[in-house]
Amino acid sequence: MVYCYYLFFSYFILSVIADPFIVVPTFFKIGEVNEIRVLGHSSDKCVILINKERTNACHKSYVPQEIGNGNAPVKIIVNDVQKFDKNVDIRTNLAKVHIHLDKPIYKVNDYVNIRVLPLTHSGDVYRHSLKIYFVNGKGFAENATIKTIKVNQDSSIIAESIQIPSFTFFGDWKVVLHPIGYEIQEFVQYFRVSDYILPIFTLSGQIHETTKKDNVTFTVVSRYSHGKPVNGNVYLYCQRNGVQKTQLKSAKVSSF
Repeated sequence: MVYCYYLFFSYFILSVIADPFIVVPTFFKIGEVNEIRVLGHSSDKCVILINKERTNACHKSYVPQEIGNGNAPVKIIVNDVQKFDKNVDIRTNLAKVHIHLDKPIYKVNDYVNIRVLPLTHSGDVYRHSLKIYFVNGKGFAENATIKTIKVNQDSSIIAESIQIPSFTFFGDWKVVLHPIGYEIQEFVQYFRVSDYILPIFTLSGQIHETTKKDNVTFTVVSRYSHGKPVNGNVYLYCQRNGVQKTQLKSAKVSSF
């Protein structure tokens, strides 16, 4: 009885060792080299089929050029035994898109200044074409805003300016961005379109106490309503009992 157990255990270990170790990507990246490997066997024992294209080897590089129907059938045969049979998704190599807007709220006819940083799964800049457009407050795509953009070879970001149409809906809008031909992979950034009137900017300041007018110091903060600092010149005057104003100080206000 002990001898039988020993034979069974030995057979089980040999079976596990003889089984191939197959490495297939979770998904295939468009325009990128995707590696398929079968480890533990010689090339004359392996067959790899992708989209019915046969390769007699234990290693294959596959570079899909388009999404097609969204996946690629993969079969792997080792020693005339089928060891792998699955449809592997085909996707873009776009992993993350950072979208930054210059303001959180806009009026009709305003230009939305957008900066886009698209990144691959390895952290590199994604340099393939992207589709960008606005979806209005009623959930409809604004066709006049549709554009195709991509990162130039000498840059790492996309700077784009898109105008909000004259006749449209107010409310919460969004910038939508996705790879060309792969609409299911969508990245968004929200903003608001409203009929509003903002003051040009706000100005606040503080004069620091002193006993001599020549030593007067003051602090000024000037910002637009959406938070961006205002650049310009500021002047401090002194007037007492209706006497003519006297300029004490002047300074330049700049962003910080």
